[in-house]
Parts: sequence; C-alpha cells; structure tokens
Amino acid sequence: MLNKKSDNSEERPRITPPPLRPRPAPTPVGPQGPQKKQERPSRPPRHHGGGGRNDYRGPARPSSGAAERTRASKFGGARAMQNMGPQEKGNSEALRFVPLGGLEEVGRNCMFLEYKNEVVVIDVGLQFPEDETPGIDYIIPNVQYLEQKKGSVQAIILTHGHYDHIGALPHLLAKLGNPPIYATSITKAIIERRQEDFPNSPKMHVITVKNGDEIKISNSFTAVFFGVPHTIPETTGVLMKTPIGNIVHFADFRVDYNDAGEPQGLDEFERIGNMGVHTFMVDSTNAEKPGHSVSEKTVERNLEEIFVKAEGRIIVATFASLITRIAEIIKIAEKLGRKVALNGYSMKTNIQIAQSLGFVKAKEGTLIAVEEVNKMKDNKVLILSTGAQGESNAGLMKIINGEHRHVSIKPGDTFILSSSIIPGNERSVQSVKDNLARQGAIVYHSALVDIHSSGHAPKDDLKLVMKLIKPKFLVPVHGYYFMRAANGQSAREVGIPKENVFLMDNGQVAELTPGEFKVTKEMVPAFYVMVDGLGVGDVEEVVLRDRRALAAEGMIVVIMTMDHHFARIHLPQRKSGAPGRDPQSHPLAHVPPPELPRDRTRLSEDAHPRPGRPVSLRQDAQASNDTAGYHRDIAQTKTPFGVFLFALHDIINHMKPSADEKVVLTGDRPTGRLHLGHYVGSIQNRIALQDKYKLSFYMIADVQALTDNAEDPEKVRKNVIEVALDNLAAGLSPEKTTFFIQSQIPEIAELTIIFLNLVTLARLRRNPTVKNEMKQKGFGENVPVGFLAYPISQAADILFCGGNIIPVGEDQLPVIEQANEIVAKFNAVYGKTFDKIQPVLSDAPRLVGIDGTAKASKSLGNAIYLSDSYEEIKKKVMMMYTDPSHVHIENPGKVKGNVVFAYLDIFDQDKKGVAELKREYEKGGLGDVVLKKRLSEVLERTISPIRTRREMLAKDPDHVMEILRKGTQKARAIAKETMNRVRGAVKIDYFK
Repeated sequence: MLNKKSDNSEERPRITPPPLRPRPAPTPVGPQGPQKKQERPSRPPRHHGGGGRNDYRGPARPSSGAAERTRASKFGGARAMQNMGPQEKGNSEALRFVPLGGLEEVGRNCMFLEYKNEVVVIDVGLQFPEDETPGIDYIIPNVQYLEQKKGSVQAIILTHGHYDHIGALPHLLAKLGNPPIYATSITKAIIERRQEDFPNSPKMHVITVKNGDEIKISNSFTAVFFGVPHTIPETTGVLMKTPIGNIVHFADFRVDYNDAGEPQGLDEFERIGNMGVHTFMVDSTNAEKPGHSVSEKTVERNLEEIFVKAEGRIIVATFASLITRIAEIIKIAEKLGRKVALNGYSMKTNIQIAQSLGFVKAKEGTLIAVEEVNKMKDNKVLILSTGAQGESNAGLMKIINGEHRHVSIKPGDTFILSSSIIPGNERSVQSVKDNLARQGAIVYHSALVDIHSSGHAPKDDLKLVMKLIKPKFLVPVHGYYFMRAANGQSAREVGIPKENVFLMDNGQVAELTPGEFKVTKEMVPAFYVMVDGLGVGDVEEVVLRDRRALAAEGMIVVIMTMDHHFARIHLPQRKSGAPGRDPQSHPLAHVPPPELPRDRTRLSEDAHPRPGRPVSLRQDAQASNDTAGYHRDIAQTKTPFGVFLFALHDIINHMKPSADEKVVLTGDRPTGRLHLGHYVGSIQNRIALQDKYKLSFYMIADVQALTDNAEDPEKVRKNVIEVALDNLAAGLSPEKTTFFIQSQIPEIAELTIIFLNLVTLARLRRNPTVKNEMKQKGFGENVPVGFLAYPISQAADILFCGGNIIPVGEDQLPVIEQANEIVAKFNAVYGKTFDKIQPVLSDAPRLVGIDGTAKASKSLGNAIYLSDSYEEIKKKVMMMYTDPSHVHIENPGKVKGNVVFAYLDIFDQDKKGVAELKREYEKGGLGDVVLKKRLSEVLERTISPIRTRREMLAKDPDHVMEILRKGTQKARAIAKETMNRVRGAVKIDYFK
C-alpha cells in the first residue's frame, strides 16, 4: 500500500479546506518572547558532534559559546539565552523555518513554517528521558513563541503515528490555538485514543488525508501528501507549496526492497523531485550507517525460521507501533498453529486500532488473553510483548523480573528482540539480554540475525533519495549533531554544494527566499519542557541536579525482620549445608546481653542468642532504660556496628506493644447512597474488623466530599445521613464502632495544616491515586487545592485517633504510602509521635458495573444500591451485559466477561450450582433470562435484610443523628488529646 506506484499524469484529488483562520493583527513580540528567569546550569554541557562542522552553513564549530548555547537550548536559562547572539530584523517577504525539536536529540520532532502571519506546524512529538533527566516522564517541544501567535497557526500536520511525532499533542493543542489537524486514518485513531487520557485537552478537529491528496491549507500554504515506507502504515511525507518554492519534509522513512534486492516505490520520490524542490528536510537517524535497508521480506523469513526451530514458547519483544511487523508475526504464528497473546497496554491498544482499520488481520481465536498462556502447551504459544528497550515498567521487564502475574521464564523459552536500539538505551538492552541468558532463555537479536529492519534509511538509501529529490537546499533533521553531519557529508557526495547544506540547532530561525536559505542569528525558545507526573514545565535544572546526585551517591536501606509485639529482631536461619556466611559470625550473635533481673526481661535464657531465634534489644520500659547506657557504651566505640546498634535501640525503644492498641479507621465520602460495590469492597471488611479489634472508627468524610462538590454543599449534607443509614443497616454497630462526622472535628483541620508543611507539591502531583482521580473527574490543570491535597487531609483523618489499621482498596495504597511518609517525616523532625499505618487490603474482587465496565460507580449510574427495591433489582439485572453473540438459547455462550456470572460468582452461595450453569451456558441450551432471574433472586436475598433494617432506621432520623453526635463527641475528645501532644512536639503549646 505504501509502495504503490503512482502515475505522474494522474490527476490528484483535491480536498476542500476548512475556512481559513482569521488573521489577527500582528502582536509586537520580541523574537524570543518573554524569558523565564532560571538558575544558570552548573553542569558542563554535553557535546553532540565531532569535527567538520565548518564544512556546512549554520553554527560554527563547537566552542565554549556554542556549547553554552546547546546547554541553554536544552534546559533554558535567561542569561544563557541572552548570549545567543544579537537579534536581526527579519525579512518580511521571506518564509521562516524554525525547528523546535528533533535536531539535537532522537525524538521531540517538531518544526514550523511561517509566512507573514500564517503558521503551519509539522509534528508535535515527545522525547523519552535521558540519563541527565532522571525522574522525568518525557520531554515535549517548547512552543512559547507560537503560543503568542496561536491565532496564526493554520494547521498541524502529523506525518505518522509514532509518539516521537505525535506524543506532545494533548499538552500543546490548546497552546497552539486548537487548529485543524491533518493526519491519515491510523494516525487519527491513535491520537484520538491518546486524547482519552487527557479529558481537559480541547476537542480535536482532525481532517483525514490520504497519500496523494493535495489540500489548500491557507492563502500561503498548500500541502501535497505522498506515501513513504516506514514501520507503521500510512506514513506520509509532505510537499508544502509556498510563495518562495516547494518545501519537502519526508518524516521518518526507509527504502523497501523486494526479494531480488531491487528498491521499490521510487517512482513516488521521483515524482516529488520533478515538482521542483527548494528545501529538503531529510531523516538522519541512520545516516552514519553504511549500506541499504534490510528487506522486510528477509526479516519475515528469518523470523519464520526461528519460530519453526523453537520447541517451547516464543516471546517476541518489539515496539508496539511496528504495526506492519506485528501483522506479519501474527500471520506466521497462525501458519505454525500458535496462539498469540498480547502483553502490554500499548501493544493491546495499537493492535485493536490496527484491526479496526484492517491493517492487522487475525483469524478468530488466534489472539488470546495473556492469562490463558499457562493453559496451553508451550509449543502452541507466542507472546507479543512491549519492552524491547528494557523499559522498567514494560511487559517484558515484568516477565524478566518475575513480577508478571501470568508469565515467568522457563529454560528453553525463545526470546526474540525484534527492534533496533534507541540511542541511549544500550545499557538497558544489554541488561535485558544478560538477565534472559541467566535464566536459561534462548535469545535472538538483530546483531545476530536480520530480525529487524529499521524504519530509518541508512546512508546509501539516503543518497539514493537525495538524487531523486534534487533539492536546491538540504537540512538534515531527526538526529544528534553527528548523525546530521554524516547526512550532510552524504549530500556533498551526491553533488549538493556544501554551502547549500545547513546543520541547524533547535530554536534557530532560517529565512528562505526563492534563491536563498539564510540561517539568521535570531533564536526562539526551544529548551526542554519536561513532563513530570502532573507537572508540565515546572521541573528546573536544580531539581535534576539533586536527582542526579542521589542517583550517583546512592542511599542505604536496612531491612530487618521484627516481632512487633515483643520488639525483637530475628536473625536469618541458614539451612544445614547451605552456602553463605556462618550465622555465628553475625554482628549481633556475640554481643553479650546486659545483666537484668529475670522478671524484667524477655531475653532468651541462653547467654547468647542462637541463629534463627529472636534477639531482644528491648524489654519492658524499665528494662529499656537499664540497657540504654549499655548500648551507648557500644556506640562510643565509634564502630559502624556500635553506631548502628545505638540508633536501632533508640528506634525500638519508642515502639509500643501494640497488640491491644490496634485502631481501625474506615470511612465514606457522602456523595450518594452506597451500592453493592461498596458492600463487597469495604463494608463487609469493616464489619469483620470491628469484631476483631477493640477500637474502631467510622468517618463520614464530608469535608473531603466538598473537594469536588464545593458548589453543591446541599448534596453532601443530605447524603451524610444516607451513608450512615447504609452502614448501620449493613451491620456496622455503634456499640463496636464510633461513628463521627469529619467536619465536626476541627482538630483534623489543624493537624492537616501542620502536615502541609511536610509535603511538597511535586510529591502530591506524582501520587498515582490523585492522578487517576483527577483524570476521571476531568480537572486537568484546574484542580482544586483541597482535592490535590486530600492525601494530606486523609493522613490527618487517620492519625488524629491513632488509626493504624486501615482497610483500603488497592487503588488507595499510594495514599497510605504518602501518609506513612508524613509519619516518618514528622517523627524525624519533631520526635516520635505517630505510629506507622498498616493498610489492610480486601481480598474481595472489584465488582463490575451492570454495563460491563470495570467498576460499579454512582457517577456512571451502573450500580445496584443497598436500598433498591426488588423491582429495581430485577430491572437492573435485566439490563446487565452478557454475551452479545448469544442470540438464541441453543447458541453456545461465553462466560468470560459475562456480568451475570461475575455477580453469581460473588453473591450466589451455591458454587456447584453456578459451575453447572456455566457448563450448560457454554455448551448451549441455557438462556440469559433464566440466568438473570436466578441472579435477581440471589441479590434480593442479599439486599432484602439490609433494605428492611434501613427502612426501619430511616423512620427515626433523630436516633441516627444521635449516634453520629455521640460518636463525634468521643472522637473529638481523642482529637484534643492528640493535638495537645502534637502542639507540644511542634513547640506551639503556648498556653498549657
């Protein structure tokens, strides 16, 4: 499809463009725009090229000034930017060409063309973090200059669907004025899927184009789209017709070859060259590599040979965006009778998109869930996985590290790394190969055999294309300086004069006239804009310097097994004959215990501890005081162990015997009635914990509910009694659990304010729970401070009453982790005051919504409530999602993904009966109506007693409010005691 020959005489279809965007009056803006004052970078700059720089137009050979400009262009800095040279008055009749990224790195591809008051942007990609940007999610182009002219941006043209060309779109679309986007169908589908993760980004206006289309974008720009071969379908180059001549941008490309080694699709390149090319922007990623592209047919043959030889499982790691390669792998797997499991979110997503557009075709049953791998014979399985670059959070690394829930490495597994190594990832890829080999896997990679064909043309193919395009001027793009310099040398070898080849830097401004290409001294901001969690552009060089120092200098972590009841450390027990250090040589093994009265110590009766038995460093309170001096004596020896032992004793001495002091705290936000999802996920757990522990608190978190319901306080007030009724009716007892209302404990607010000083804004933004909930609620950058800080207020909610047993869902674990960070920081600064919080995970499965979505939710209206009548239950059950293909009773049905069976598994106590129903349903002969009738009866048996008790309680609301009032009084008394201790620790107890 990409290599289809085109007839030069064929008339190209034209598409009617959208109405031209109005031209605003020119805004008097300096060429650089306002500069943000930043600390001048202190680290030496990184050089990007070798010699020969003076052979080309553009910046001079790297000197101290040029290096400073390079550093400034990456990390900003007002002083550095001011030193980039005097600004020139531009030629108003010239076409301005400005690269904003992609010319000093691999990635972050973005450039724009500007003529008078019209701007066209080509690509808005992201760059993945480097060694010098630790902790960063990714880096995006700086559009500060364009943001001031967003009314002039006529279009964004996306050449293909790789993230280094489209990934920054959600962050930059609004800043660019939300112009029309021109993209092919698969690119359109990918950006629309990605946009779902950014609900606050403006709605896109995407115009679908096909290779061969010619579109008038504005008065000054007409785009001609043409196909170029790459690793993702429908990659398009663009010839931009402008008042000064034709500008050609090839995007990422390679030259395809047939089995005979003959290049394919050159007619299209020749056609573009015959149109007359003023300036050619050409890919440089593989410019330093000699030779021609490896034929994709060769790759396919080699892969099939490896597949045939493999006796066990095959795991292929590749880029999820290599759609063409993935389609061929699936085809080979089908031919050899192997099922294909997809591992990795991006792999699944891209395959779904490619299938919907017809680029990937798989027979029914070929693609299976990765959970099914272990049910099949090894020689019948192929796993397609992300992670070929050694990314820590990708599917392949989870398999290698033994963290994958369904796949672990077996000796004899065949691993195929079918991708090239992105510059900078060499070390991580080598680590992948080493770890696979250590675990007995058979590893193939492209250095051993041709199992990958790069999507970027090497040197000889680049020279071939240059000859066909015949440009007047050439600008190597897409690569580090050395790569672009190599491309410039190739241009000279094919006859392009050296004075017509320009090696520009990001942010430089070139002015193009019909007979000239001039790199001016003007610069626009092009330094890194880093995305870190929810923060965009707020990570500065000082933060990166601190992270680099931590990465280089490291930290020490001591891990011990402790008995929290007796405050004892357990020494490791070495098995007989096992290799390793003699336990008697353990530092603690020969420390003589102090002489203590036998009735005041829990030490072992032996004079010395034995390996594998607890060593007590703490007795009761009096005994600890007696031994403190002894441990100080050891510490005074100034040996590392002595210092460690003294510090350890000090920590343990503050531990409380907590067997009788466990405090349970649970709660709900009063935003609506509770449903079966709450009952399964939390209420049943609360009831069990109130019977297990003496102290149990239940909080109605009305203040927390206001963080996203501030404009509807009546809703929150009304639902306070509703959630109380649901919990009381379900079995939470006011005799065992203290009910209280959050807003009526002002000490919680005071404790929250104190805790606010111990947490940074950046840490809050990185909290996964906060990020996910912000995404669900669509806050974006307009998040209320109260909502962003709710992990801090939740820490205060827990700690004011001494809570240390907290039932939570898995999605709330990051909030508890952050609360424990607050505990540790407070104790370290002000002295031991709070105990560590212990989360208790429910083992109950998450209840899906009746519509088949991942979670039953009040906001989605897909839940069955604890107060629903039997008629309402039946109505909702009849609406439940089952198997859409199960049209007739006699048809076999699918159990997996069937919501009715998901509910029966949880609520129906007759497990054998449910198992029999599943078999009958899968065989055919059992209708959905019969199943739904049974489920309605099962749910009614569960809900009926709760509903009855709730109706009785609702008749006496004053009684419910009295429960809340008394519980709140009890909680308030405890809160006052806690705050007295806290004020004393923080030294703000002025009026004792």
